[in-house]
Amino acid sequence: MNILIANLGNRNIRFKGKVIVDYLNENEIKSTFKAFTQDLLSNFEDEKMHIEVKIIPSAIEFALSKGLKINKVILFKTDQGDSPRSGTDTLFEAEIIAKLLQSPELAIQQEMLKCDPTDTQELHKRYQVKVSNILKTLPSDTVVLYCLQGGTAQQKTALNLVLEYLLSEEKYKPVEVRINENTDSSTVDWGKIEYIKETTARYQIRSLIETGAYQAAATLADNAKLNEIQPILNWVGFLFTNDERLKIKPSLTQAKLALFPFETEVNNKRWVLFQAPNPTLTNYLVKDKVWQLQLKLSVSQFYLQRGNHQAFFMEFFRFQEALLGHLLEKNLSIPYITDYYKVSKCLTQVASTSQSYIKFFPDYKPGDSVRDSIPTFLLLLSGIELGPFNEMISQFMQVNQLLRGRSTIKQKEANGGWDSLRNKHVHEGKPVLEPDIEEILPTYINFFDSLIPNFISEKENLFSNLNSIIVSHFI
Repeated sequence: MNILIANLGNRNIRFKGKVIVDYLNENEIKSTFKAFTQDLLSNFEDEKMHIEVKIIPSAIEFALSKGLKINKVILFKTDQGDSPRSGTDTLFEAEIIAKLLQSPELAIQQEMLKCDPTDTQELHKRYQVKVSNILKTLPSDTVVLYCLQGGTAQQKTALNLVLEYLLSEEKYKPVEVRINENTDSSTVDWGKIEYIKETTARYQIRSLIETGAYQAAATLADNAKLNEIQPILNWVGFLFTNDERLKIKPSLTQAKLALFPFETEVNNKRWVLFQAPNPTLTNYLVKDKVWQLQLKLSVSQFYLQRGNHQAFFMEFFRFQEALLGHLLEKNLSIPYITDYYKVSKCLTQVASTSQSYIKFFPDYKPGDSVRDSIPTFLLLLSGIELGPFNEMISQFMQVNQLLRGRSTIKQKEANGGWDSLRNKHVHEGKPVLEPDIEEILPTYINFFDSLIPNFISEKENLFSNLNSIIVSHFI
């Protein structure tokens, strides 16, 4: 099925060979386009031989010459009610055109626009609803032709934007009809596709990646057929979420190279381990997994720089859990990262000789089961030498609900800790606000900033850097 959609203006019909406004002026008739076309409609049988439809028939003939027989024409007409500009309304013109063009082989459908035809924003809203509803009634293989002539400039722009956005390039064909007023002839050709959908998608992608929504941006790029950027957004999205599908060990200093397959062979490249600025760092961590910690810290930094304190807090909490896992595995042989199912048994064995754990839990007896929890991890780690990490462990103990500044479980901090904030958010849906974080640790920003140099050498945030590259080269 092939349909033609057109806005109607005051030049879509002629009366006695004249544009109606010109006819009224030349004959000194005091009337408006709307009033005159209403009179013509009322006297249609007597006047129809003097009326000629322009523009639309030329578009129909052009389509047929290209092998596209138009089965239906959809006319958008206006009715502004009592507006001072209602004299230009096309509601009666649409009825006249329908009477002249409709046939057993050509259906005419009229759609009313009861708004100011120069209000682009309102037009866009109305076209969005009307066109969406129209498309739902059409077969899936329908080709939509749009006559670019007719209506106000705002109508042309708004309808073109909606059609191009809702339809694939294969199913949308704009038609340009130009009338030579001197010879009364017309020239017709395909109109230019403005790639509004692609342009809109690129701006939306830019907004999404600025918030870290890379997978949503990748999906949008895929839908808009932006094939050159969709794989890149997926890759950066995997970095941002530490996705399992990220089967490489990326260097944070070299990660941006993945954006440029035309500059370096990266498709088959296996990233080398990022060398942390602190040379003693990897002595206490699971060496081939350090990049995951660096990514979590980079994501936390990304959110903090944008003032998204809840996302910052949740990602930083994940960093804490991952860091403790590293330290447990490398320094206490508790396989938190490589074999989590053995953690509980190993915790029981380590706790039985841990003075820091036994001191905190005076009722504990060697061999008792040990809870798999952050307080347990912190207590076990606080009793051993961890170089640059001892201060970090101490700070994490200060923000833990059970451990913050106390020596026994009986002196548990009543006001909660960061783990309490996290649990209330996850299990009760309560938001995490900056004052909540700050109340527990007023110097939380200084603490966070102090961690960065131990893990990341680049001054700019990794994802801010990648976003700049994506925008400058692809958007």
